[in-house]
Amino acid sequence: MKHELRLDRLHLGMYGLALLRGWPFGDPEEAAAIVERVRALCVEFDADPMGTTIEMDDPGIAAAYAAWSKRYDSMPNGLIDTERSSMEGILSAFPSGDALDAGCGTGRLTSLLSRGGNRVVGIDASPEMLALAVKKVAAATFALGDLQALPLRDGSIDLAVSGLSLAHLDDLLPPVSELARVVRPGGHVVVSDVHPIAVATGAQAFFRTEEGRRIVARNNLHWPSSYVRTFGAAGLEIERMEEPLVGRAFVDDISDEA
Repeated sequence: MKHELRLDRLHLGMYGLALLRGWPFGDPEEAAAIVERVRALCVEFDADPMGTTIEMDDPGIAAAYAAWSKRYDSMPNGLIDTERSSMEGILSAFPSGDALDAGCGTGRLTSLLSRGGNRVVGIDASPEMLALAVKKVAAATFALGDLQALPLRDGSIDLAVSGLSLAHLDDLLPPVSELARVVRPGGHVVVSDVHPIAVATGAQAFFRTEEGRRIVARNNLHWPSSYVRTFGAAGLEIERMEEPLVGRAFVDDISDEA
């Protein structure tokens, strides 16, 4: 599926969020400057509406990751950079054992778990991403598999990890239930995901291929209450939650890849 995206809507939406962020106690002069910029943008967009349109392919998750695999590890990704520090701290607190990286992609968390002394199995539904993970983390075992039907025995894992994967699914219960199923009594499940506020304001997995095609791997909106209900339904008890904040460098490093 192809979409024609109007960049004017994105730009105006971002300025609108900036106005809301400063309401009602922000700097009036700053707000007035934003309003003037919005007026100027509307004039620009009215004068050249087609100049603000880009074409985006929405081929589905499997095809999107097949295309993304060629550049996944070389493209700037502020979300992964932000996630990394939190995940490093969380995962280092657990003793080494049998670990699962579910939705391992090219193996970024597999590598982290392996360096921590774990015996790691990485599972992903994308053969293209998995092929890169095999080369990256020689000490781990990898298998092709679905997050909603993990090819592992019940209670065979001490620590199950899933990084930035669940938002791609429209129903959280099947994958979370699978993570709970494969973990031994007393084991742990660690999940990172795209913050729902970000998804609600347009955060999708946009990227550009080597050939210049713009592609999106869709994220679904799951509010925190959905995660809480799902973990409870799967028999998991929540011990800890973090919401790492991006810094100014994250904003400055946003490229035009998408």
